[in-house]
Amino acid sequence: MNLLTTGGSSGLGKSITTSLAIEYLANKNYLLTIAKNWTVENVKFNIQINCVSPEYIETTLNATIDKRIKEAMLKSHLLNKLLTTEDVASVVKFLITAPAHVNGQNIFLNTDKN
Repeated sequence: MNLLTTGGSSGLGKSITTSLAIEYLANKNYLLTIAKNWTVENVKFNIQINCVSPEYIETTLNATIDKRIKEAMLKSHLLNKLLTTEDVASVVKFLITAPAHVNGQNIFLNTDKN
């Protein structure tokens, strides 16, 4: 059995300036911490718990973002391209079919935070 959580890599190593960003990142870090604890508690039940932490993902929801903001994000990514939903889905598929030894992992996507 697999349990997969979604973390976030936005804000790692960056200064946080708004209370909403602080709350968002605190919640994401809470999820990462609880996933690690669940891993230890549930390994005896053969339950794998992993996390995927993507940076900005191109979706129809954010298709109208200002070009300057998008260009700045592209420059900050190692591959100079933003993630797609298919990119994230392929990692999720890997994790839900991974052997039992892949447990308690947090996989960062399209970031230099690995």
